[in-house]
Amino acid sequence: METQKIVLVIDQDRAMRETLIDVFAKLSDYHLLSFQEAQDFDDAEELINSADLDVLVADVLTRRTPVGKELIERAMTKHPKLAVVLVSADPALYAENYPKRAVCLQKPFDANQLLAAIDQAKRMAAADC
Repeated sequence: METQKIVLVIDQDRAMRETLIDVFAKLSDYHLLSFQEAQDFDDAEELINSADLDVLVADVLTRRTPVGKELIERAMTKHPKLAVVLVSADPALYAENYPKRAVCLQKPFDANQLLAAIDQAKRMAAADC
């Protein structure tokens, strides 16, 4: 049996977090860890340092805060093969200079679109190593 992939989700939108919990609960090869916002960053950072993360799904707004940007960059450094998917309801936010191996996904999206974005991010991360 393949080991579970660990997914870290950081999104301030409770409905989005709950949706992602439901999506990943149906996928037995994924274990989801979820954080709400800045006050959770210390806990998220502890996980980044201790867990073997495979996927990071973060709201674009997380990336646009100094703490969130640093957290995502630290996760990518600590886990060179980390698949990074940034999500947002506003595609105009994608114009920023995001890490080259991050995939941007517009909200709302379905489970298949999310999984396709994760697969794409995994390929990009593998090519970046």
